Amino acid sequence: MARPRGATTAAAGGLGAGAIGGMKTARKKRAAEEAGLQLANPMALALTGSRLLVLAISPPIAMGKGGDVKERRD
Repeated sequence: MARPRGATTAAAGGLGAGAIGGMKTARKKRAAEEAGLQLANPMALALTGSRLLVLAISPPIAMGKGGDVKERRD
């Protein structure tokens, strides 16, 4: 499971942290889109021999259970 860099800081609360995290997230999302990736928050990544798949997932719950896949982003 993964989140765009800065997403945790943006959600932490507070004006400064939210602004800094939001800027980082926006920058990383733009860079990913320029490379042809559509990021999700949260997401799971699957790497095959020839592809990188980004899967949008539901938020994970406690006890180590990951989120359920909601959609595949190509």
